[in-house]
Amino acid sequence: MRLGVLLMNTGTADAATVPAIRAYLDQFLMDPAIISAPYPIRRFVVNRILKTRPEATLPRYRNFYTQEGSPFIRTCAQQAILLQHVLEARFGLVAGKSNVEGAAGAQADFTGRNQADLVAGAQSDPVTAVKVVSAMRYGNPSLRAGLKELWKFEADQVVLLPAYPQEVKVCTGTCLKAASKELDRLRRDVNWSPFVVECGSFYADPAWREALAQQVEAHWDHRTPEGVHEAGAKLLVSFHSTLVKDIRAGDPYEGQVQETVKNLVADLGIPEEDVILCYQSRFDNRKWLQPLAPAVAHDLAKQGVQDVAVVCPGFVAENMESALEIGVDLRNEFQTASTSGARMTYVPCLNDDSGLIQAFANCVIRALE
Repeated sequence: MRLGVLLMNTGTADAATVPAIRAYLDQFLMDPAIISAPYPIRRFVVNRILKTRPEATLPRYRNFYTQEGSPFIRTCAQQAILLQHVLEARFGLVAGKSNVEGAAGAQADFTGRNQADLVAGAQSDPVTAVKVVSAMRYGNPSLRAGLKELWKFEADQVVLLPAYPQEVKVCTGTCLKAASKELDRLRRDVNWSPFVVECGSFYADPAWREALAQQVEAHWDHRTPEGVHEAGAKLLVSFHSTLVKDIRAGDPYEGQVQETVKNLVADLGIPEEDVILCYQSRFDNRKWLQPLAPAVAHDLAKQGVQDVAVVCPGFVAENMESALEIGVDLRNEFQTASTSGARMTYVPCLNDDSGLIQAFANCVIRALE
């Protein structure tokens, strides 16, 4: 069996230019999952936004992009390469290993079963080749382009893997829906009908949990020489907010976010009262999940808290929102409102961390069961 994996993320503009930003925002905002109004109203609202937003946000893009383009896109592409290597090893597709040997040598998954058992039960035919492709819900490389790569690879089975630890309608949901539509088109256009499975959230995966905790410890100096958490030092765990109406309609996001924070408290071994859940990037004046990170940071500053760190576990690759909105803006707001000497530490996204890649691989294996 030839296995294809589509590693999906949100995307960004092709370049730090007004036309590229406008094209990206148009595709993003016209998605009914983002703005759920009827098409004529949505088109009217988006057109108004596009008159000013691209030029207003251009400096932000220029501050984040490099001569090679978006670091976010490059990181996602690197994740796909690394995931392919890990899956090839797990399925025994590396020199000197059979399928069974490669699988048996991998770590046990979250249920405690060996990967050899998972691989044996995943499909009737052994995996003979693996290809992982990075693709974006909006912008490029597109979902259609990614799936075409898997078609050219002649994949018999395709795993759709949204790169979001917590499942949320406006990210996980729209990626899976759009990828399914593109697969339907390819079935009609080129008569390609692979067996398709979908991956869900992975916030509870042991490899991801360990990687996240280690990332916090590596970047936040919050312990005394004796290794004890410094009393009063606070960790903000910030997630992209989503609409309350979606949560009420059954979106599992809020519950998974809360469980993520609970797990992180346990994994770090610090007092629950020193870890604060908050949200960022409210888009408009509708009801969004709160409290918002700027308000929380401002309150901590007024309380005289001197040591704050912030981590964004909803993102797996550094992007403008995490690096600039949180890593720069929130830090500046906190330090401006604080007394002299206060510090805010930004904990970067996992990016190409091996624990994250192992968690991706675990998702694929679970989906194949």
